[in-house]
Amino acid sequence: MRTLWASLVFAWLAVAPAGAEVTEADREAIERAVRGQIAAFQRDDAEAAYGFASATIQRLFATPELFLEMVRRAYAPLYRPAEARFSPPVADESVIRQKVVLRGPDGRFWVALYAMQRQPDGSFRIDGCTLEAMPGSDT
Repeated sequence: MRTLWASLVFAWLAVAPAGAEVTEADREAIERAVRGQIAAFQRDDAEAAYGFASATIQRLFATPELFLEMVRRAYAPLYRPAEARFSPPVADESVIRQKVVLRGPDGRFWVALYAMQRQPDGSFRIDGCTLEAMPGSDT
């Protein structure tokens, strides 16, 4: 069953919605930002995790500790994922979105959809994330 599920996840990742082209450099920078934040969560490094968030997100959470606590409580699959698989990022209108399929600590699969914000230096910061359980992902 797990092999079938993994095959379905892989097939889902291979299908990316249409949109403006995102360069390979953009894709690499976006993945670095998301992976960097996830790694910071796994180390409980509030400062580093907060540093990957956009200024808008930072204004919503006045301190790195408040931000980390919110993620710990509301986004457990992001806070402690067992696995993360990236699909190609897609530009729609003025936002670049990055889909990531996560396997949470409980074994369930989740879809995280990140809104990315390009910085003046060309790097990216995370400007929000929605998280939804994948249908049929109960183990």
